[in-house]
Amino acid sequence: MKQDKRFAQMDPFRSAIRGNDHDRIPVWFMRQAGRYLPSYMKYRQRMNIEEMMSSPDIIVEVTHDPVERIGVDAAIIFADITTPLNGMGIRIRFQDSLGPITENNIERSGVSVLEEFDASSFDHPVLRAISQYKERYPEPLIGFAGGPVTILSYIISDSVDRDLFRVKRMMITDEQAYRTVMRRLTDMVIAFARMQIMRGVDAFQIFDSWAGYLSPGEYERFVKPYMHEILQEISDSVPSIYFSTMTSSYIADMDLPADFYSIDWRVDMHRFSSVLPHEIGIQGNLDPAVVNYDYAIGEARRIIESVSGRQRYIFNTGHGLMPSTDPEKLKRLVEYVHSVNP
Repeated sequence: MKQDKRFAQMDPFRSAIRGNDHDRIPVWFMRQAGRYLPSYMKYRQRMNIEEMMSSPDIIVEVTHDPVERIGVDAAIIFADITTPLNGMGIRIRFQDSLGPITENNIERSGVSVLEEFDASSFDHPVLRAISQYKERYPEPLIGFAGGPVTILSYIISDSVDRDLFRVKRMMITDEQAYRTVMRRLTDMVIAFARMQIMRGVDAFQIFDSWAGYLSPGEYERFVKPYMHEILQEISDSVPSIYFSTMTSSYIADMDLPADFYSIDWRVDMHRFSSVLPHEIGIQGNLDPAVVNYDYAIGEARRIIESVSGRQRYIFNTGHGLMPSTDPEKLKRLVEYVHSVNP
């Protein structure tokens, strides 16, 4: 295995996520492996997303580049939350500026279009890339999947149902169909997580990007049972991170078995930290729109001061990095976070 003195001497991410002592605040960023990096763009100039994700070597290279270029403390595998859906009979294509497009979506083809996930026959290049990455590099590697309701928002219609209008209509008018879909998606997420864990990921994050469009009651009734089951399965094997947006008014009260909550920038970090038990970790809170400005350093200082005394804190943005992100400004932000005593 390739050795890196920086990771041989210290491993703040693995220490922080397990609640152990560490000598600097760990940092990584959502969507750090992609669209703002020259290494990503050199492939995108001649390949589409599907072609990039069909090559384990490209996946490994793009995944590792932020560690080398930006100095982050962990890598997250380059993939998409729709990746495992082709193992359920769903046809996804990626369209510039629109993202994933579902050709045989549920509204057009019915609930039966979503097949049960067969882990025994699913052999996606991203899984081989995880194995290759762990053989080559020592830094922590994060695996991930989408939350079931967020994945549903991508396959219910042609393009993503960001405000969950169509998803809510299914919840209310055809609850049986909704629960059939959520059961299949939950089983898939658990199986896909296990596959990544078996290949060596050090932590696992669930992206529930659109959960905040649900009321607390809707979340508790229609989402929490499935999410609780998934996080329980993951946390028995590796530390788990649950990411959602616009859920600060209720997510801490849902008693999910996540090791970490990853929160967006719409949350007062001091208030959130004060109500969350110290044994549960916190990640995130920086607005990704500000990372190119000196203002980001002041925001980072405020966030870090708000979690003072917590061993389980990982610095991150409150959502994915934007295509306009300047790698050099991002590197400067990482250097600042690393300069602050935890």
